[in-house]
Amino acid sequence: MKKKNVYDLALIKVQQEQTTLEIMLQEKNSKKRELESFFEREKELQKKIKALMEEEKQISPSILILNTEISSIDKEKINNQLEKVNKEILLLKREYLRIKNRKEKIVEQKEKKEKELEEMKITKELKLIQSDYVSKRFLEKEGGTFEG
Repeated sequence: MKKKNVYDLALIKVQQEQTTLEIMLQEKNSKKRELESFFEREKELQKKIKALMEEEKQISPSILILNTEISSIDKEKINNQLEKVNKEILLLKREYLRIKNRKEKIVEQKEKKEKELEEMKITKELKLIQSDYVSKRFLEKEGGTFEG
């Protein structure tokens, strides 16, 4: 397999990993937003309840039923889930950066190899030209002709 193909295959693999990580990050971020929305809904409910309590100026059984504040146990569960999702997001971001750096390194190596191959071709052509020139000089010196 040619070196160029190896680099192309490595690039494709890295790009696939990068895409997979991007999708995973999007999923984790949406889960994070979903978990954070629980707290936003709780705040909205608390505001509504306060408004109702101020309207009635006294607590009635119906207001107590409307008070659907998230229990501290549920809050703790949600906070733990949110923390877990944040850690997973951080790990995915690190993995994404590692893959991105690997991709850049592969591209850099590929370009370096292509440059080396080009330099080798130029050197080879230069040596052939020099060899032809020396052969031509030798033949001219010996009285022959050079057919290149």
